[in-house]
Amino acid sequence: MQTSAKTQALHRKWQADAEKFCGKDVRIVISKPAAKKLIYDLLHEKFKPMNITEIYSKLKAVVPSPVLKNCLNDMTFDETVGYNSENESGGENHAVQKKKECFDAYTTTLKLKVGKNSSTSLYYVDQIKLPNMGNGLLPEDRNDLFETLQKSNVLKEQILC
Repeated sequence: MQTSAKTQALHRKWQADAEKFCGKDVRIVISKPAAKKLIYDLLHEKFKPMNITEIYSKLKAVVPSPVLKNCLNDMTFDETVGYNSENESGGENHAVQKKKECFDAYTTTLKLKVGKNSSTSLYYVDQIKLPNMGNGLLPEDRNDLFETLQKSNVLKEQILC
């Protein structure tokens, strides 16, 4: 299947932007599932809110900006995306919940703090979606870790004595 000249030019532009950050032989990610994983991993690892420009630069332009914006929209849930201009009960505006067209592992995993414009809006990981609701290790895993640490300390003491 042949792609149009316009699509090929757009792809070359995205590739050139990524090469500015990473050098030659970098591959851009236009697959939404792969891009969502990169975005989520970045925000989870950095553990701080980031705007779309920061996310784009930290990903080194590997995810093109239109793909990044679409993925961020899919990954966040904002209850006040649109408003109905007319209502049966007097014409008041009411919030309309955003419809999710695709549900995957990363749907609604990010929170959005809306700014004055899209570049000042902040995205961050929804801690409730993390294992153990973001409270670190599960108790069983934490106990196993402490047990292993104690065993290694005892073994170290035996070796040094």
